Amino acid sequence: MSNCVQNSGSNSFDTAKGLIQTVRELNLEIETSEFFSLLGPSGCGKTTTIRCIAGLENPDGGDIVLGDKLVFSRTQNRIVPVYQRNIGMVFQSYAI
Repeated sequence: MSNCVQNSGSNSFDTAKGLIQTVRELNLEIETSEFFSLLGPSGCGKTTTIRCIAGLENPDGGDIVLGDKLVFSRTQNRIVPVYQRNIGMVFQSYAI
């Protein structure tokens, strides 16, 4: 990923127990050729963040920019589909 940025991104899920916020106000920038990993306890939003960047989920707000391309913006009503984001992803469990 080159210059992958997610500004003030947030994501939540509505459950029987109410609204659960999985990602709150995340600001992230990954430079070209930079090695990067997300670490944290189970349930802290690592997979949700990656899925939002890849386009498998849409955040509740914020912007996602990959390189020079805005791929998600709730305020600008912009959602670039997964297959146009040029992102590779290795799933934690088999996705077959």
